[in-house]
Amino acid sequence: MKFARQQMMLALGLLCVLLLVTSSFARDAKDERVFDANFEKVWAACEQVASENYKLNQADKANGLLNFHRGASLIRNTWGVNVAAKVVSVNENQTKVTLFPEKLLKTELSSARSEVRNKFFAAVEHLLKP
Repeated sequence: MKFARQQMMLALGLLCVLLLVTSSFARDAKDERVFDANFEKVWAACEQVASENYKLNQADKANGLLNFHRGASLIRNTWGVNVAAKVVSVNENQTKVTLFPEKLLKTELSSARSEVRNKFFAAVEHLLKP
């Protein structure tokens, strides 16, 4: 009886580790958006959102790269999130933005990545509205 219980606990522990590892490497299709605007407008909106709502670390317009982060929060139960954003012109009237959010503490169980992603894209969409 004791041996079966130990095996069950071991299996449960391995399952938890597997879930943590796979969730930290999974990239959601929602991390990418295509906006119906030219590169200049989308870049300006992304840069404005990153600098007003987060701590903007780097803006490299020539390569279409932004790096920003949101710090730790007790309310959101997170140690923070680093985000790299890639802004690429699809054609003269469409621009793709891809976010690469990464939690500072890989094993934390929070929705910080999706919160940053949703807030960032909503703010960019708001700025691009005519």
